[in-house]
Amino acid sequence: MITPDAYAWIAEQVDVRGEIVAVHERPWSTVLRVPTDGGNLFFKASAPGFDHEAAVLDVLVPLAPELLPRVVAADLGHGWLLLGDAGERLRERPDAASWPDILVRYADLQRAAAPYADRLVALGVPDCRLAALPARYAALGGTEASVVADLCDELGSLGVPETIQHDDLHDGQVFVGDGVRILDWGDSCVSHPFLTLAVTGQFADEAAVDAYLERWLDVAPHARLRGAIAPAKRLAGIPRARTWAHLSELPDEWGFQSPERIRFWLDRVESPVEEWDYS
Repeated sequence: MITPDAYAWIAEQVDVRGEIVAVHERPWSTVLRVPTDGGNLFFKASAPGFDHEAAVLDVLVPLAPELLPRVVAADLGHGWLLLGDAGERLRERPDAASWPDILVRYADLQRAAAPYADRLVALGVPDCRLAALPARYAALGGTEASVVADLCDELGSLGVPETIQHDDLHDGQVFVGDGVRILDWGDSCVSHPFLTLAVTGQFADEAAVDAYLERWLDVAPHARLRGAIAPAKRLAGIPRARTWAHLSELPDEWGFQSPERIRFWLDRVESPVEEWDYS
C-alpha cells in the first residue's frame, strides 16, 4: 500500500530526522512513524473504501480542532494523512478521560457537522442516511425490507439531523495526550447520529449515554430520545455490514470471515436489541 510516492510526499511536508518505521499494517490501512525535530508524526494511508478519512477530517477539524487529530498535511486524492502524535489509547489509560465528557463533545461535533452532510457525501463519505439504508440493506443480502422501512420511519420521526457518524467509536479510537482526541475515521459515514451507540454503547455506561442524549434535548424530550436508541442500534448493523463487505474485497490473510461478520450485523438489524449476543 505504501509506494515510493508516499515517502516522497512525506519528505515534501516535513524534515524527516531518522528512519520511517511501520507501526500499523492492516489490509485497510498502514501507519508509519515519522521522526522529526519536533517529535514523531504519523503517516496514514488507507485502502479504497476507507480512504475518505482525509476528506472527513478536512471538513471536521475546523469544527472541533481539540477533539480531532492534529492534521499536519493531507492529500485527499490519495487519502494520505500526516498527523501529530495523539498520545496513548484510552484502552491503556482508562482513568485518563471519562465517557460522558467524550460523548458530550462528540455530540457537539455531530451537531456542528450536520449542515455539512451533503458536502461530506459529495467528497466520498458513505451515504448511510435513513433514505439510503433500505437499498444498502438489500444490496448486502438482507431480506427483511419491511423491518428496515419501519425502523427508518421510527427513527426519522424523531427529527434529529443526520450527520457524521464515526461507526467504530470505542476505547481503542480515543487517544489521550495533549487532551482527548477521537481518531480513525475510516469507518465513518453520514447517517443518523444515534447509530453510533451500537458500538459505543458497549463501552460507555448509562450515564455517558444520557449525557450524549442531553445534547439533543432541543429536538425531542428525553423519553423519546431514549426510545430511539433501540431502532438506531438495529439500523447500525447496515453500515457495519457495509464495512465488512469492503473488507471482503481486501486480502484475507487476516482471516476476517467477512461473510459471517456481514451476517452477524444483518442479524442485528432483523432481531430485537434485547435478543442480541455480542459473543
